[in-house]
Amino acid sequence: YVVGHDTDRGQERVFRLSRIIGSVRAKGRQGAYEVPAGVDVREVAARLAPTSPLISAEVLVRKGTALDLRRRAESIVGHDEVWDLLVIDAAEQALVAEVLAHGEDAVVLSPSSLRAAVIAALTQVAEATS
Repeated sequence: YVVGHDTDRGQERVFRLSRIIGSVRAKGRQGAYEVPAGVDVREVAARLAPTSPLISAEVLVRKGTALDLRRRAESIVGHDEVWDLLVIDAAEQALVAEVLAHGEDAVVLSPSSLRAAVIAALTQVAEATS
């Protein structure tokens, strides 16, 4: 994600880089713009992002993997020799994408709605590639 000024809308926006299509080209002189003092990119992203209700999820992650999920976890407990159990409070849709990004290194235990959403997404990918 990148925070910037949308010249078409004339307002501050958060842009997801994966959604930018086509060639990117620089506009203007190099160094012609400085980030204003006191800009907190995380605060801007949180303020501009749509709000979703948070869920508390239990996710198993393979030891030594999923560092981004580990950073967000409220707690991390060794489950066995292979897996750690993370408890994460997050918006469900965001968590679906994050869990999917870790493939076989992440398994949702609960809530059942999150588990079902991850399974549905994996099924959709499997059907599209077969």
